Amino acid sequence: MNNVFANEKNIGVAVSGGLDSVCLLYLCCEFAKKYNKNIVCMHVHHSLRRESDEELFFVRDLAKKLGVKFSCKKVNVPELIKTDKLGTEEAARKLRYAALKEMAFQNQVNFVCLAHHSSDQAETVLLNLLRGSGVAGAVGMKKASGMFIRPLLDMSKKQLVDFALKNKLNYVSDDSNQNLNYARNYLRLEIFPKLNVIQKKSVEHFCGFAKKMQSVEDLINSMVDLPKKLNKYSVLLSKFYENDILWTKYVYLACNLLDVYFDIEEKHIFALKKLFTQNVGKRINLPHNITAWKEQNGIVLSTKNEHNACVDFKLGQIEFDDLKIIVKNCKATKYKRNCIYADLDKIPNDAKFRTARTGDIFKKLNAPGNKKLSDYFIDKKINKRERKHIILLTEGNNVLAVLQHDVSDLIKIDKNTKNIIKIEIVEAKI
Repeated sequence: MNNVFANEKNIGVAVSGGLDSVCLLYLCCEFAKKYNKNIVCMHVHHSLRRESDEELFFVRDLAKKLGVKFSCKKVNVPELIKTDKLGTEEAARKLRYAALKEMAFQNQVNFVCLAHHSSDQAETVLLNLLRGSGVAGAVGMKKASGMFIRPLLDMSKKQLVDFALKNKLNYVSDDSNQNLNYARNYLRLEIFPKLNVIQKKSVEHFCGFAKKMQSVEDLINSMVDLPKKLNKYSVLLSKFYENDILWTKYVYLACNLLDVYFDIEEKHIFALKKLFTQNVGKRINLPHNITAWKEQNGIVLSTKNEHNACVDFKLGQIEFDDLKIIVKNCKATKYKRNCIYADLDKIPNDAKFRTARTGDIFKKLNAPGNKKLSDYFIDKKINKRERKHIILLTEGNNVLAVLQHDVSDLIKIDKNTKNIIKIEIVEAKI
């Protein structure tokens, strides 16, 4: 753990209140005390069971007892099940990870520890294989997936039970863990005990298999290019791999760049492969609100189709979604590439920054008449994906500037200009 957290002051620990996560919290507290770190105990209230409130109070009191910061997020799993038509396990997991990320951001935590152990790993590998997963699924859970760290992955359930008994740890029991309608519970309570009759070390062997498959995955990684990240929300699949294993890895790498590490299944992989051969503009939907569409140069995967912001024009620094627009007075005669220069006095008081809308018109610099903005984009060979992210300075439907491209004739600098401004976009950090 020390290698991962060497430069971290705050460490997040996801704690449900069960045996595994309570053991993890105690172990992390020992580590934090030794290496002068701060622990943030994170609890997700799933709104699923009457006991959920009691579990919240237990974890809160445990954090107080250990002298660590407590953070809690309540999510509505039943509502997501209804609206997105998801299974209980899938909905709970989706909201749980989202809640942990939110709490991490709020508490200035870069890494969150999860309490998965070797039995969880064995169950995950078998579940993935049953679902038709490829090499990535056979690898199971990784010790590090983005911001999530699994320090106990090499420990057995017995070791954790022994640790809890030795240290007289209190924890809560979740009755839903006995519900055989959940696939993971069925494997743990019915299948693995029967496998252990055949092979007592079945869990160890599944975990060993996962480690061997990690070596295979490393080899595959060396044969596949890294997809291109276009911005915070989008990735481009520009290459086509005929080999299914290489294509699958390529897609997984793209999803990982979008901070998606699960729920992408074989059916999605081959849907994307089919999309690569289809006409430009064809779209499909994937889990985690990913939309994929075909372009001339490949397939774009995006978790957000366009910027939603619309902000007033002003001098200074302006927040625009994940971007920053800097508007400042300028006297220089040497212009900087990708910046817009305009006459401040010609810009209307109600001017706004936004993205393109139907009906927008643009009067090009020193050109007669107006042109549909869509025609301007075609002339400039700006594809549909890029158009969604281009920021405009507008008054109503009049486009005064296409940032990083052109200024309109309406606000151009001329011999009578007294106040020149420069408009520059600072890209989001990726």
